[in-house]
This record gives sequence, structure tokens and C-alpha cells, in this order.
Amino acid sequence: MSLNRISDSVYVLEGAVNIGVLVKGKEAIVVDTGLGDTGARKVRRWLENNGLLPIAIINTHSHADHFGGNAFLLKRFEDIRVYAPEIEDAFVRYPLLEPAFLYGAYPPDELITDFLVSEASPVHEILKPGSLKIGGFDIEIVPLPGHSFNQMGVVFENVFFAADSLFVPELIEKYRILFFVDYNMWIETLNKLKEFKGYTVIPGHRKFDTSIDAIVERNLLHLEEIKKLVTSCMPDPFDCVFNKLGIPENPVSRALAGTSIRAVMKTVR
Repeated sequence: MSLNRISDSVYVLEGAVNIGVLVKGKEAIVVDTGLGDTGARKVRRWLENNGLLPIAIINTHSHADHFGGNAFLLKRFEDIRVYAPEIEDAFVRYPLLEPAFLYGAYPPDELITDFLVSEASPVHEILKPGSLKIGGFDIEIVPLPGHSFNQMGVVFENVFFAADSLFVPELIEKYRILFFVDYNMWIETLNKLKEFKGYTVIPGHRKFDTSIDAIVERNLLHLEEIKKLVTSCMPDPFDCVFNKLGIPENPVSRALAGTSIRAVMKTVR
């Protein structure tokens, strides 16, 4: 099993969730760890086959599909330091907070699923914007809030791990309404992404072969369309939006879509 080589020092395990590996000499840093053990298990095998020692995990944000493999890697490599942004770190340490946040109270069993709740992970260092040195790695951390409270991206040697700051069109069509906690912050983040035209951009999910500008514009259009729809459905938009978008009648889909609807409502009152 091999990871895709993106540059001299950057590799990616592409899949439902992209997992990055930065390499310097015999040391490595893992950027996000996927959902559950599956991706982390493949990364561990690749690291061991190549004689690499992971010294850090950087979690871009606290959704279970981005830190779900932390615990697995920590069991094999006990000295790994885990980095996560402030606020996001609380959800990584206490994963039950995610469904509780979505539900607004202690969550029902229907929301305590593998998709929302991963095994808890320690966070040893708080990730902050700006330059970050870990061992021999010189990394730039970029704030990308909106999709989550304090999501951050990772830049290393002209490769930009953009996390869930943007989504490919196929996923927009699949989910009908993207998940976000702050509408205006995500708009600002998307506009900021245009500064990274010269970089190899790795989104959190899938990959794209077109320009970043085209993907950004598609995401901005999606947010604009969702805002128009929510506005047209006010003052009680939930069932209206669910029905018009065909959101599945299951607790997880409705909880995720409901959060995005509430984030838009704040901007139209």
C-alpha cells in the first residue's frame, strides 16, 4: 500500500477523508487521521514500511472524521504530540460534545454514532495561526473558521491542507446543504482561499483537478443559494428547507442540516 506523493516531502492517503503525511529525514507529521482506524492503520503500515517515526499529529478541526484515528496511532507511537486548535481541542478530548452541541442537550442514542463520535484523544499543544516549528519541520498554520468554530489549515513546502474550508461540487450535490457553524466566517474564509492559487491544495475530502478559484466560487454560490432558501422559508424554515432539499429523515442528517440553517438564520433576522 502506497500513499500518493504530492511533493518531495508531502504524501497523502486519498479517500473519503484525506490524510496527509509530512516527511523530513526519518521523522513524519500526520495531518488529520480519518474516521475510525481504517485510514490510520494504512498510514501506520506505510510509516513503518518506510522506516519513519511520526512525532506529531495535527488535527485541523474536531469533527470525528478528522481525528478518529488519533487513538489508534497513539497506541502504537506513544510519544506523538497531538496539536489541535483552541475550542476544537475540547471536542477532541471529549467527543460527546459534538452530538450534544448538535442536539442542544445530552444527545439521544441516534446521534451517538461513529460518524459523530470517535474515540477520545489527548491534545498536547494548542494550534495557533502563524509559524509553527515541530522538530525539523517549519509549518504555517492558517485560520479557516466557518465550517467549524476554529478550523485551521496547514501549509508545508507549497502544499496547502485546506481541511473542510471548501468542498468539491460532487459533495455539494450529494449533501444538498454543507455543514457550517458560522455563515459569515465561512464566506470570509472562502475569499481568503483565493490567495493560495500557486499552491497544491488538498481539501479534506476528495480532490479537484480544476482551479481553486472555480471551487471557491462553487462553494460561495452554494452558501448564497442556501441563504436565499432559508430566507424564503422564514420565520420557521426547518421543515421547509428539509423538504425542498430532500434532506433524509434521520437524526444525524437533520441535526447537521439544522445547524447550518440556524447559522444562516442569524444573518437574516
